[in-house]
Amino acid sequence: MISFAVFGQGQVVHGYNDAQKAMDYFNKGAEKAKAEKYKEAINDFDKAIALDKTLSEFYYNRGFCEVKLNDYEAAIPDFNMAIKLRNKTFTDALFYRGYCYNKIKMYVPAISDFTKALEVSSTSQLWSERGYAYFQTQDYENAVSDYTNAIAMDSKNIELVGLRALCQYQLHHLKESIEDADKYLSVKPESPDILVVEIKAKCELKDNEGAYETALKMLKVQKSPTSYYYMGLTEFYTKKYKEGITDFSKVIQFDARYREAYYGRALCYLGLNDDDHACPDLRKAAELGYPNLVGRIEDYCKGVNEGK
Repeated sequence: MISFAVFGQGQVVHGYNDAQKAMDYFNKGAEKAKAEKYKEAINDFDKAIALDKTLSEFYYNRGFCEVKLNDYEAAIPDFNMAIKLRNKTFTDALFYRGYCYNKIKMYVPAISDFTKALEVSSTSQLWSERGYAYFQTQDYENAVSDYTNAIAMDSKNIELVGLRALCQYQLHHLKESIEDADKYLSVKPESPDILVVEIKAKCELKDNEGAYETALKMLKVQKSPTSYYYMGLTEFYTKKYKEGITDFSKVIQFDARYREAYYGRALCYLGLNDDDHACPDLRKAAELGYPNLVGRIEDYCKGVNEGK
């Protein structure tokens, strides 16, 4: 989205003045920026601005180079000046300032910048970046709307589909979430975050066998505590209790404070009517902060020796 200024080739009448020197430095900086020599370009833009502080393009292009160097806090004041000096809406500067706000987790001003830019121009980048800001502020309805607009303009960008799947799940739009997850996984089958969303959505829809199959795919992608946990969870839901105990135990071997694994393993033991093993796990899960277990422990564990 970078836009370097274009200037006419006017005739020099009164010699080589500061404005013309500034233009020379700007043009040198622009060439270096195009060659991705961003630090060198910034040096030239600094010199141009020192000689002429009236042109918004000088500040905009220095800000762009700072973005490329991940120096977002330095870029924001440059985009501020670029927007201030421009007589009309500076869409590109608004986009990049909003982008910087997103990067430093200032999502409310980011949304404001993208909204102003969208009043003038509609691009997939603007929709998707505002969607991301809405997602981070847990405004999932607006995030889904923005991602849908972005996908309509850039249907090949599968990352947008994955992000929409996450938002759809948060809204409890389970079928829509699974549909987006399936599209994403057909292109990128090794994404743990999207696999987890699909497993959880299928479990909530009582598609336990489907969730189990997805958990198997996830375990092939990576053998992590999360993968074994969801494998154990789907084994519980499909009444494969012994297998669930094995996989929850693997989670605990990875992380002895994984409270959900103790609770899941306890449920598998209860499925096998093995209170003697279930109750210590329930107590451990409660000790680690798993909520609302006190009543369940009392129901299942009367007379069960905690030391067993």
